[in-house]
Amino acid sequence: TITEINSVGVRTGFGNDRVKIGGIKMSVDGGLSAPVFWSTQPYKGRPDFHGSQRIPDDNFYRVARRAHELGWQVGVHTMGDGAVQMVVNQFEKILKELPRADHRHHLHHVFVLPDEAMLRKIAANKILVASQPGFTLGLGAYAAEALDAEREQHQNPTKSLLNHGIRVSYGSDGAPYGPLLAIATAVTRKGYDGKVYGPDEAISVREAIRFHTYESAYLTFDEKQRGSLE
Repeated sequence: TITEINSVGVRTGFGNDRVKIGGIKMSVDGGLSAPVFWSTQPYKGRPDFHGSQRIPDDNFYRVARRAHELGWQVGVHTMGDGAVQMVVNQFEKILKELPRADHRHHLHHVFVLPDEAMLRKIAANKILVASQPGFTLGLGAYAAEALDAEREQHQNPTKSLLNHGIRVSYGSDGAPYGPLLAIATAVTRKGYDGKVYGPDEAISVREAIRFHTYESAYLTFDEKQRGSLE
């Protein structure tokens, strides 16, 4: 809440290499495993269902704006493209009202590929994406349940984001996926059933290693201390 944000007294970056304050996390839609992620299109076989929106637009705007105003970095759970659309539109509004260089606000997951206009807007506002390649392997069966064939092929995209100049980092989201598994999945795009999903979203080994090292450090403002061998 805004009251809690106002009362904390510190912000992103406070601390040192042993203990440091990170960003504020917000969660706008549901997850993939139910599935209840917020989709702009109806779920496959469920023409009246678009998933769930956890935070109303205006509530998100007011809390995120205050956090941004105080110097916080904001990371938002956005599994579906509907969630991405709402959050990016609100971030754009906030950044126009309160410009701030190098904010590094970011979207967690972006499992469902947004449309072309939204991809351009993410890039224009320098919003980052924290992605988890292992989801294609570990949660892909849920994508098959909810997405039509074309959208399923672009699940958990990376290449489409890179082609629009969006910076991407990799992680596990706390799931039991080691870096090598995530890197392999990002490169091969092999899913839970051994099939290749969206080969045009695949990236190189070199890129995948960078996203799991330097770009993850960049996401947390740590790129000068870690993430690369120099």
